[in-house]
Amino acid sequence: MGYVCLGIISSLMHTIYEDEVGRLRLEEHEELGLVLHADIYKWSKEAFKHSERVFDDVLLQLADRGIKQIYSAIPLSDRKNQKFAAAYGFIRTGQQMIKANDPEVRYELWEVQTGVH
Repeated sequence: MGYVCLGIISSLMHTIYEDEVGRLRLEEHEELGLVLHADIYKWSKEAFKHSERVFDDVLLQLADRGIKQIYSAIPLSDRKNQKFAAAYGFIRTGQQMIKANDPEVRYELWEVQTGVH
């Protein structure tokens, strides 16, 4: 299977939510639209429930702004982040890729529909 090269994703990354549990950032990409970056600082059952509520609210706000889906590029070898993405409603697109600034790591593109999580 060939890999799509994402190129260097823009430097226009915006923090849209941050608290003691974690941070959500959106990055604008010319081909994909919005790419989500999530950093959870310390995992626990409470942190998961809290971050799930925050993420649901973010998806509704994006839907209200007419954004239909967002994406996440997850390394193929990163099972923890794949479980995290699936728990928040992301699904595999089947598209694999590399990033121009990190050609050694293979990624898989995941997407989630806004407003329906």
